[in-house]
Amino acid sequence: MYKRLEQEHEDTKHGGSKRERITVVNGAPGTGKTILAISLMFKIKNEPNLSGLRVGFVAPMDSLKKTLRKLTHFLPGLKPGDILSPSDVTKNDRYDILLVDEAHRLGNYLSMGSGIKAFYNTCDRLGLPHTSNQVDWIFKCCDKAYLFYDPKQQVRASGLNRDGLEHRLNQLEEAGIETEEFSLSTQMRVRGGDEYLDFVYDLLNNKAYMHTGMKFNELFSSEPYDSRAGDPDSDIPRYQFGIVNQFEDFCSLQQAKEEEVGLSRMTAGFAWKWETKKHKDAFDIVIEGIPKRWNSSQKDWVNSPNAVNEVGCIHTVQGYDLNYGFVILGPDIYYDTDKGAVCINKANFKDAVAKKKASEDELRKIIVNAYYVLMTRGMLGTYLYVCDPALKEYLSRYIPVI
Repeated sequence: MYKRLEQEHEDTKHGGSKRERITVVNGAPGTGKTILAISLMFKIKNEPNLSGLRVGFVAPMDSLKKTLRKLTHFLPGLKPGDILSPSDVTKNDRYDILLVDEAHRLGNYLSMGSGIKAFYNTCDRLGLPHTSNQVDWIFKCCDKAYLFYDPKQQVRASGLNRDGLEHRLNQLEEAGIETEEFSLSTQMRVRGGDEYLDFVYDLLNNKAYMHTGMKFNELFSSEPYDSRAGDPDSDIPRYQFGIVNQFEDFCSLQQAKEEEVGLSRMTAGFAWKWETKKHKDAFDIVIEGIPKRWNSSQKDWVNSPNAVNEVGCIHTVQGYDLNYGFVILGPDIYYDTDKGAVCINKANFKDAVAKKKASEDELRKIIVNAYYVLMTRGMLGTYLYVCDPALKEYLSRYIPVI
């Protein structure tokens, strides 16, 4: 990718026409999408042969945008203003290159809420229909776009799904704009590897049968161990993975892991109302008599002072790495013993916008994808607390119970 950019830029300087291209870089959690995107940005900004190119890095998540802006202070050639939101892109002159991290988070009018007028005004200014997605803004505002993308991480009804992306790429090709796709296949975050990621996704999507004969004891540790000392039963530390029966033990184990290695965060599906948005002294989640609050910070919650005592929602951790993930599978997901399938409970899902806008199939995908994301944040291990007894029994066929 980089060498071709150099050659095309050189051609342009000698009178050649600019080439428009859309590149999609597909990758599962932990395959290094963000690292690759930042590395490419750094290289472009610091390569004399590419001087003069107008380049931006787009981060659809406000929390990740704030973190990346802090990171620019340690990267020569980059400045905080290089890290953009999708709307920032439309307020400036045309870009030569835009690199879009977490492209599956690019939204449309369905996610705008009170910002719907500004969304429509932007579409009007760009000459786009109101039904456009923010990815259309990206395509309109640059010559070359690099989308770092994972359709399995679409967790909003308004997110960029695979069908929507395919449709837009086909339209661009018909207009004579080059499109291409690459896939990142090496998983570098989660110690459980690709086997773990595939297993979690299939487990939630009723395809656990595909992993029959899987040697779980060789991949996962059924008992927690001191992460500083390593796995006592293996030269290669296994991924720590299990269901914790009691919520009190779940909380205690999280605190122990926080003391051992830090970055041990509790997260949950959106299955409880957010009472603390209006009443700061209230509690949002009460399980087995133990009260908890949703994340008090929307931006960079993972690194905020009180994060270890709170429960993070999907929008606070997507795109972040943790050492340990402690995931509450709430009453919005359950196991139907008659159907023999993992199902969703729409009544217990508290995202009113998604429930109003998404179809039943779309809503199931949103909820399941959110749990998939939450269960793939932990680099060293993931522990589950499961609210639905039937779901716990189903999962315990495959996952050790502690």
